[in-house]
Amino acid sequence: SHPEWLNFGEQVADRPISSVVREVAYVDLPEVKRGGEKGRLMAFARLALGDPARIRVFADADADRLLAREIPENVILSDGRDSEAYVLREECLEKMLRLGLGSENVLARELREILIREAKWIGAMRLVSERRGLELAFSSTDLSRHVERRKGAVVVDRERYARAVLRNSETEPGIRSEDLLAFASLEVSAASNDEDLVHGKDAVAILERSLGEYGLQRGDMARLLRTSFERAWANQYPNLSRVIRFLLDAS
Repeated sequence: SHPEWLNFGEQVADRPISSVVREVAYVDLPEVKRGGEKGRLMAFARLALGDPARIRVFADADADRLLAREIPENVILSDGRDSEAYVLREECLEKMLRLGLGSENVLARELREILIREAKWIGAMRLVSERRGLELAFSSTDLSRHVERRKGAVVVDRERYARAVLRNSETEPGIRSEDLLAFASLEVSAASNDEDLVHGKDAVAILERSLGEYGLQRGDMARLLRTSFERAWANQYPNLSRVIRFLLDAS
């Protein structure tokens, strides 16, 4: 997890936690060359299997659940595709809009529908990359630069974003932008639930640009959403509840 999400665990536990919680970035894993932070996290989890210390790894699910990947038994995946997905609730958006921004002009339900509608396409592109082992550069491509308003509606320019992702990839992706979008369309059509495709990170990036008139700095929106999450809601997420129980039992 990123540092701010470590505090989120204590927030939803609703009491101080004495367990040691660390980012995988603090662990020296020089032999892991691919897969980014997620790859490092899974490598560490495998090293920790059987360790007498009680170690659990809380990781973004990404495409692991959708692709039925095996994960180490000491790994707990996020209930959605990433940690940010927890705060995409309508209630979180409502509190963020009314209390955080003082806005009465935006409806949380409509805003959430827009976020899911646009972010699912980015999630579908991510899934295509995972299925085909393309290693496309989503993390180094600024999604917010490709969010725009058309006739008053917030949309992602998918074609321009797809080209940027391919252009930023370190290795030759071996796929054209139009093909990436075509395969993403198949993923969207095949999904039983749009939210299964959505990365919270993408939705937050779209949200920041959508509400740009409020003058927030990068990262402010995610912080407002995190603080809007209430402890009682954690019980609705099985894996988050497991993480909380583990932290409290170990404290």
